[in-house]
Amino acid sequence: MKRGVISTVLFFLAVNVGFAQEVPKRRPPFETMVWMDNERGMKSHRILGLTMSQAGVLLAFTEARHDGSDEGPHDLVCKRSLDNGTTWPSEIIIEKGDGSFWTSQGEPGKLESWANPVAVTDRTNGRVFIFYVLNEGEYKGYNTQRMTRVFYRYSDDEGLTWGDRVEITDVLNVGPDGKPHVDLDGEAIKNRDGFACDYLDRAFHMPGPGHGIQLADGRLLIQFWHRRAIGRVTPDGTHATTPISDRLYGSSVVYSDDHGESWTKGNDTGLGHRATEARVVELADGTVMLNARMHNKGRRWVARSHDGGETWQDAYEERTVMPYTAVDCGLIRVQPPTAPDSTADWLLHSHPNKVDKREGLTVSLSMDGGRTWPVSKLLYGYGAQYSDLIQLKDGTIGLLYEKKNNHPGSTLGGGISFVRFELDWLIDNIE
Repeated sequence: MKRGVISTVLFFLAVNVGFAQEVPKRRPPFETMVWMDNERGMKSHRILGLTMSQAGVLLAFTEARHDGSDEGPHDLVCKRSLDNGTTWPSEIIIEKGDGSFWTSQGEPGKLESWANPVAVTDRTNGRVFIFYVLNEGEYKGYNTQRMTRVFYRYSDDEGLTWGDRVEITDVLNVGPDGKPHVDLDGEAIKNRDGFACDYLDRAFHMPGPGHGIQLADGRLLIQFWHRRAIGRVTPDGTHATTPISDRLYGSSVVYSDDHGESWTKGNDTGLGHRATEARVVELADGTVMLNARMHNKGRRWVARSHDGGETWQDAYEERTVMPYTAVDCGLIRVQPPTAPDSTADWLLHSHPNKVDKREGLTVSLSMDGGRTWPVSKLLYGYGAQYSDLIQLKDGTIGLLYEKKNNHPGSTLGGGISFVRFELDWLIDNIE
């Protein structure tokens, strides 16, 4: 695509989608830290989610990790920005890993591992949802990751306060027909570890992370991934790792057609492909595309749905984006203009550019709904892990990512960082 054509498309984008004004050209990206790793005495902040309220308030979510580990205690926290990500005032604690939940469940002395935030905003009523899980945590000294309990909360005041915790674990523990996985007496069927599970014996279900979406018809979609435990501890105390092929990784969505009053699980995108953390976008023709990390593989698993995420077709291993290490990545659809050539689907994808390490944060652009990715531009050349993307009301792009300040001479610690840039920066110098 020629430079003049791209500039024309950007002009129509600014005018027709209702952006406040055409953004200035070629300004460099702006960046600010949202959380420093050691903030509030935490060891680290990892795994993130991002959404925007109807009025344009940005909400960022992350795990505040007490000891830095996956299985250790985590708080679930939120920060809000009222100025397009320039500043992020004091955090809101949604869940605390202080032992209170486990004590209420008859397990005093255990601290909660709240994890994997994924956010979505209902455009019809302004309600903001945050989905997350409670991990089992360490079991007999091992990180076996045998089960999760799945919850959500919602906010009707743009993230200032949050409603009561709602559990939807049973929505994920279903049979191949989507009905509850229960016996003839209506009791949940349990796997060999003693947990309620789906028909594949999977009791480990994770939302997102990142953000869900709302389709043009109002349906809310939240992406999930599922697997069996990664390890077992036998009665004699021996630990055994579950082979990857036996874990039965898979990705799917849960959806709601009644603004979050009830939720239903769609089919997996397919087994055997080790699909895990994912993002979903709705293309211009209504097709839903899921783009998922593949466990221990530097490629992505892509599938398309023509019924709003209930079933999946046209699945394939993505090979037009540069290969990079297995990691959670950002994906959004940039709203196309309503001008005559508005049928083109523009997608942005944030990811590392290294095949052997999580470094080199890069943003890639597709102009054909993810079939090809002809444009890639480096945003940060050093340590960068998970990321998520959003388009702001003024047309600029926001990118939230896990930053490691590991470049030579740096004395800063890592954390969660927010970058804002313009589409024109991404496509600058294209001939």
